[in-house]
Amino acid sequence: VAPFNFVQVMQPVCSALKPLADEKGIRLLIENNIPKNIQLVGDCARLRQIMFNLGGNATKFTKEGHVSIQADLNRPNNQLILTVTDTGVGIPKDKHEQVFNSFEQADTSTTRKFGGTGLGLAIVKNLVNLMNGEITLTSAVGLGTKFQVSLPITWQESKAKDIATHTVDAETLSYDSLSILLVEDNRINAIVAQGFCEKLGHHVEHAENGKLAIERLKTTQYDLILMDNHMPEMNGVETTHHIREKLKLDTLIFAYTADVFREAHDNFIQAGVDHILTKPLQQESFFDALQQFSSRLPKQTAAEGSSENENIVELHRKPIETLRLTEEEISHSEVIHILKDDTEGFSLLIDSTIIEFEQSVDRVIEYYLAKELEPLCRTLHSIKGMSLNLGLNMLSKQALELEVEAKNQQLPDIERLQKLLNRLMVNIHQAQRMKNAHSVEHLNQINDQA
Repeated sequence: VAPFNFVQVMQPVCSALKPLADEKGIRLLIENNIPKNIQLVGDCARLRQIMFNLGGNATKFTKEGHVSIQADLNRPNNQLILTVTDTGVGIPKDKHEQVFNSFEQADTSTTRKFGGTGLGLAIVKNLVNLMNGEITLTSAVGLGTKFQVSLPITWQESKAKDIATHTVDAETLSYDSLSILLVEDNRINAIVAQGFCEKLGHHVEHAENGKLAIERLKTTQYDLILMDNHMPEMNGVETTHHIREKLKLDTLIFAYTADVFREAHDNFIQAGVDHILTKPLQQESFFDALQQFSSRLPKQTAAEGSSENENIVELHRKPIETLRLTEEEISHSEVIHILKDDTEGFSLLIDSTIIEFEQSVDRVIEYYLAKELEPLCRTLHSIKGMSLNLGLNMLSKQALELEVEAKNQQLPDIERLQKLLNRLMVNIHQAQRMKNAHSVEHLNQINDQA
């Protein structure tokens, strides 16, 4: 728990919700009434998730008009007041209690019309309870809805110039040219990957298989190794294992593979890769990975206004259960981390996510093959909503782009749809890992108490 300015909560929420509001043609109104010289002391991540879910829910159920998000500080009572108002469908009085239950929306026709699982409000209720706060709902059918959250908060005044926001933004962080070893046997794939990296200003050397890569690594030092898996002579998993165990090198290794199967990823992780990227390389995923491991890359320069180097914590290779897979985001979900100490809540959320995502994969394939655009659009909308509730921003962005195509009576591009399915699958795999790890941890706790 550290002091923060409320802009640090509000800004990312607005950035995520604005494209959704713009897409629907509704206005997103933001009113931050907390002065810049006030610093709050509390759980910034939980606050952000509450705002995000309430704002996302309001946007989802509003067809025209506006969504308003307001923050106020009640100084005499030391309370933070968050108010989210919309001009959406509204909720009947007799359904007000139900909407806070998992997987329940006002009625089944609403679910059919808007899609989604209704997890957002259940999560908000849980978080508000954990923070010893209260949430109230005022709504009228056809007129709109207002949610108000009151939370006890500690705050302090400081000079505006002393306030620093410790965030690193994709546009403010830059790297001088990195020295990259690309290990790839397919000539076309190598040209594409090399061109991609060089376009970003990096220097690339190419090794056609694992054995040649090992020879190069004996004499040359690289900042990053991009490692394919299926290669003659020595595959990527074997090469990675050799680099870690025989050469004893701690060079950053990103596996770079077309495999989307859990077993292939597990083998790579056990061999010692730091991160897995899928083919073809995508700029956002690649940059996200570089940011995640920024402390292990040389020549990092931060543009003015970004965080100072001392804010970067050294990252180590983590156990298999905690490592990210190719573009999986679920292990970084703030909601899931918040619920990890609530065994029942955690299990419900993980199980539900696995089931919903697996069903979504089946539906996307079924509706795409049948060229049924309306149900495909509903499924993509549902994936987007679930992703937003869990804070899976890349997944929600992909789903939104495809949903817009389907809504415009255009069958989405099959390659982009495949990338969405890949991302869903690796999030499912990671969710299963997290579930298994949590079960083992819970059993150990029980045994310790016995």
